[in-house]
Amino acid sequence: MSSSLIPVIAAALALSVGISVYKAMVRKRLGTYLMKKDTAGFSRAMSRAQIGFLFSPFEIDYMNLKAAVCSGSRADADALFQKMLNRNLNRSQQILLNGDGFNYYFEQEDYPRAKEFLDRLQKISSSEVYEGFDRTYDTFALKGWKYLDRETARLKRISNPAEKAAEMYLIAQMYENKGDLDQRDYWRGCMDALK
Repeated sequence: MSSSLIPVIAAALALSVGISVYKAMVRKRLGTYLMKKDTAGFSRAMSRAQIGFLFSPFEIDYMNLKAAVCSGSRADADALFQKMLNRNLNRSQQILLNGDGFNYYFEQEDYPRAKEFLDRLQKISSSEVYEGFDRTYDTFALKGWKYLDRETARLKRISNPAEKAAEMYLIAQMYENKGDLDQRDYWRGCMDALK
């Protein structure tokens, strides 16, 4: 390698590292605005020219989507979900967007819309990822218990008390859906004993 190329390579490397560090700082600042629900500060930061240079169109839309969800603007969230669904996304972006869409509409209790995202997740994600979302939908939207045996078996492998309590809550809810209130009360008692 020519000695005259070494400074050029070093400068390119330094520039690349510098951009990565700056991008991380901007992302952190944007996240702070969202956590504080400072939508005005977020909007000002997003309107700066360097945002388009630092982030891909997907990342920009995704951050704007997070801001819309954070601000409670259903119309903005609906429009951004639709815009992003119409993009040519890679598989991991599709899974991320559809998972967030499912969670958003599920929390809004818009179960038909949540089901649309769930159906897309079934086509694009692993069975493990899909089943996590489907378990939530089945248990809370459909008032089902089809994952009861699996979740009871899974509980035996969980050691973290917080995870164990969450799993017990889910099992108790499934028993309630099934109409077995004695088992529901048993699992709620087990959950309370962990606290």
